[in-house]
Amino acid sequence: MTPDKLKAIIAQKEGTEIEFKESKDNLARKVYESICAFLNRRGGHVVLGAKDNGEIVGVNPAKVQEQMNQLAKDINNPQLFKPTYYLTYKPMDIDGKKII
Repeated sequence: MTPDKLKAIIAQKEGTEIEFKESKDNLARKVYESICAFLNRRGGHVVLGAKDNGEIVGVNPAKVQEQMNQLAKDINNPQLFKPTYYLTYKPMDIDGKKII
């Protein structure tokens, strides 16, 4: 995924395969609802660091690694996700702000 491709995805707005979560300082708990919904459908993109309208607010740079670690831990926890799922994610700079 490149920043330009991600910008194109964000420009499409939220829908059945795209979801935005602010997650500025903490991993939004509702992100798991979106992941479950996408896993039960055709997959999709969850963008952390964006408002519902697609405005990039960014993730606190000091919290990016912490949020990615929490996401990996939770996704691989069979008590939360069964079967566990391999999720790909990557921090990226968009308009000078960090997003995941």
